[in-house]
Amino acid sequence: MDIKTIFHQINNYHKELGYGDSRYSEMSMEQKMQHFRDHSFALFQEVAELSDSMPWKPWRSIDSQSTDIANVRVEIVDCLFFLGSLMEICGITPEDVEFEFTEKLLENYKRIKTGYNNRPKDRK
Repeated sequence: MDIKTIFHQINNYHKELGYGDSRYSEMSMEQKMQHFRDHSFALFQEVAELSDSMPWKPWRSIDSQSTDIANVRVEIVDCLFFLGSLMEICGITPEDVEFEFTEKLLENYKRIKTGYNNRPKDRK
């Protein structure tokens, strides 16, 4: 399954729940921003739960910390759902994300070729 399909399925799921693109297009900017904040905070929480699934505490040995790869998978999918919600709120399509991803990937490859760690003035 590709990323476009995933986000289209999230959108269809939201429509079944009674909200989605059309609901957000009818909201005031203030309402959209409240939803954006709520979903952003929910995404932050999912990322925290994702982090807790892997050893992350530098003051403890890695061996003394738990690793839960099954939960990593669950939390990544939860993050995708909230990213889908944020896209809907902002009117961003999966095609928009595909375009932006391609542009960013090209930019990152250029950085590799020109010295990723060099500041812009250091590049030739």
